[in-house]
Amino acid sequence: MKVFIIFIALVNFSLAVPSTLLSHKPDNYLAVTSDDSDFAKIISNEIFEYWECVYNPTMLEPIKAKRYVVSTSGNLKYARLAKRISSRSGFFVSCGPAFCSYYIVAIRKDKSVCLINTKSAFRSFVGKIDNIEEAKLTLRNNGFNVNPSLQYQSSYARIGDNYMFKIYNYGLQNCFSMQPGIKPLMVNVKVIANGDCFKL
Repeated sequence: MKVFIIFIALVNFSLAVPSTLLSHKPDNYLAVTSDDSDFAKIISNEIFEYWECVYNPTMLEPIKAKRYVVSTSGNLKYARLAKRISSRSGFFVSCGPAFCSYYIVAIRKDKSVCLINTKSAFRSFVGKIDNIEEAKLTLRNNGFNVNPSLQYQSSYARIGDNYMFKIYNYGLQNCFSMQPGIKPLMVNVKVIANGDCFKL
């Protein structure tokens, strides 16, 4: 009889526990109102005196072509040193034929230079996910696109130090095959505080 009472109590407790705690999936998502290109919110995993993010409109341009600096952080007295460094390759590579991308030039206190121009290097540069903007940039670094437009608007929720996203499946893998007028599939993606990102 005592065992039966304990069993009933456990059943009632499990029914009383909110499903959000059991599944770790939030009920309330917030709409994403900005895109995934706000580099200014990055809190780098390593301490730099200065860094700047440069946009490459195409990998086919001469390496000394016009420099499009989209974001900077730190002491601008190092900007002249950073300007000397260029890269034809980068992260966030988009569809052809131009294959645009971004790269980051970071300057340490001893004036040594760190060039961030690969997917893995960008992940290391960001390090721990400190805010929603870093989470969105991490999504983009893994081939997902956050869309703030009302038609296919992305949404997100924070669970502790992690982020859950509902996004529409745009990305490099689909940009050649997506047909006009066809609605992309919605997917759930989780960004972990350590920088890991995976589709659920």
